[in-house]
Amino acid sequence: MGYIGKHGIEALKNYKYSGLDCSYPAKYVLQLFWSCFVQFFPLWILPNMIMLMGFAFVIISALLGYIYSLGFDLPSPNWIYLMQELIMYMFFVSHEGPRARAMSLD
Repeated sequence: MGYIGKHGIEALKNYKYSGLDCSYPAKYVLQLFWSCFVQFFPLWILPNMIMLMGFAFVIISALLGYIYSLGFDLPSPNWIYLMQELIMYMFFVSHEGPRARAMSLD
């Protein structure tokens, strides 16, 4: 039956993903960040919608970079990359997992 045998199919049926990050930044910095801001969005906003808003910030950043760099001929200001992509995208993406667990959607 292709690449996965019968034993593999049975194992896939019983599989449940559980990601665990035990690094120091995740434990002492990011967990506090995620737990404080998980209530920032109302409960009626689904986790995938939060992820889509983060993606929208990446698109907006690309458009701002195009506008401020005059068609990508000049370097863009650093605040575009820092504020739009790094901080805002991380903010939205880091909320998807805790929000899914808070809503029991994982």
